[in-house]
Amino acid sequence: MPDEPATPMLERLKRIRARARNYFKRAGTALSAREYSYPEYWSDLPPRLKTLGADISNELAEVGGELAQAMKRSPLGTEEGQRSAVLNIKGMATALRLRKFEYWNAQVMSQEDTYDVIRAGESDETPLDPTAAQMTFDGFAERLQAHIDLVIHSIPSDQAPAPAAQQTTVDPKTLRKVWVKKKWPAKLKEARIALGQSQKQAAPLCHVSLETYKKWEQGRRPPSDSNARNVLAYIAESLKGSS
Repeated sequence: MPDEPATPMLERLKRIRARARNYFKRAGTALSAREYSYPEYWSDLPPRLKTLGADISNELAEVGGELAQAMKRSPLGTEEGQRSAVLNIKGMATALRLRKFEYWNAQVMSQEDTYDVIRAGESDETPLDPTAAQMTFDGFAERLQAHIDLVIHSIPSDQAPAPAAQQTTVDPKTLRKVWVKKKWPAKLKEARIALGQSQKQAAPLCHVSLETYKKWEQGRRPPSDSNARNVLAYIAESLKGSS
């Protein structure tokens, strides 16, 4: 079956990635003759390239706004999915400034009778040369593309944007069609394998029985409208990647 035409959001992301490749290449050429003991690549970038990087970042922010609106119309929009998308966009924008974006979740560390709480946080203090920055940018871009693909394929093509106060639902027949046509069973299996889990381990994380989970992965039954949110959260977890 031929590939479906790309959506406007995916087309824009493709254009952003092409512009970014050109930007990183030009940045590498501009900085190649310089030597650093502790590099601050962005500060030594020519003004015209700083302007280009900022322009690409602004277009990326616009795509982020479009994705946020799409997630509101999607039955698969979750807080976890939104957070992952935001982190990927931040990672791409930070790479454009030739820095490394890092983030971590809250953790509780225990040692004997004492407990230390590590709060969630973010950092962009580590500088990156243009080659490393492009690799980082592409990694975040791949994960963002996966988020966009998941969200747009869960919205019926004839569905108009729903009012903000209106709860979006999907007819079971439509959801079943989307589930099979968009190859979600394979995506669910790929997510499980990426997380290193068995079907027995994955089922409770999706809040269903092992039998129901197997039917999802086999394409014999799609998740219900309410369970679809759990599925996206599970798949989004596999797309986070390491910071």
